[in-house]
Amino acid sequence: QENCANIEDTTPAQVNVTCKITAIDGTVGFFMQEEDKGVYVFANPDKYMIDDVVTVRSDAIGQVNCRIQIMSDGASGVLKLEKQENVDINIETAPLNLEMLQEGVNQYDSALVSFKSLNTASDYETESDARYSGINVINPTDNIKYTPRIIAYFFELDAFKTLVQPNARYDLSGIYLNQGSKHFIAPRPTLDLITPLCMQDSCNSEGLLVKCKDDGITEAPVACEKDANADSVTCDSTQNKCVQTCKIGFKPSEDGLSCVKDETYCENTVCENDIITVCK
Repeated sequence: QENCANIEDTTPAQVNVTCKITAIDGTVGFFMQEEDKGVYVFANPDKYMIDDVVTVRSDAIGQVNCRIQIMSDGASGVLKLEKQENVDINIETAPLNLEMLQEGVNQYDSALVSFKSLNTASDYETESDARYSGINVINPTDNIKYTPRIIAYFFELDAFKTLVQPNARYDLSGIYLNQGSKHFIAPRPTLDLITPLCMQDSCNSEGLLVKCKDDGITEAPVACEKDANADSVTCDSTQNKCVQTCKIGFKPSEDGLSCVKDETYCENTVCENDIITVCK
């Protein structure tokens, strides 16, 4: 990746590698990987499946938007694929985070990566090539859009939109794609982890409070605790919190979780001059 600017669209090279297939790109090509290093092979994968171990021999490499790919030079057309039986190749999924992406992680291009607790933007980004349509990641502290974008590369776009939604938080994994100044994460259907995480506390259908921890994991639902100075307590789904109905002479605290004495309440009143009511 460091030398990608020096690689032409097609550069002569002697390639002989054996890796495990991690993703199929339709009839165009496939991704393969060893340890945490991935590469794209521009060849019809119709005879192969994910997890097949394949040896690739070629006379050229190339690059598209700084993504290295194995290919033939077009003239000699040398690109041979051979499946290896009873051979296994170890592959690793690299754990990344937003800070690492801002520093640049091109060494993981075309390889499997995973992210914890990514917040999605409020709208989808649509490209002329629908495979790169998806939703950007944001930094929740300043609501600024960042790359990578989570994209529908291996999905039909409508199906992808039901899986990854705006204004949400996810743990996910997928193939990391470098497109020059842009970065993408391409989850693979049924294979990659896309776990919705909670954004805030909520009330479930049984009226129990579901608390959301800082890491986006929900705690077990719990019943709201009634304050000693309350007549009742409910989990209010419009406010996503427990709400106390306080006894006479008390009012909800600022956070609404307890009842405090209402200093303005008059328990005993008398009329003076028929127009003034005074607390005694």
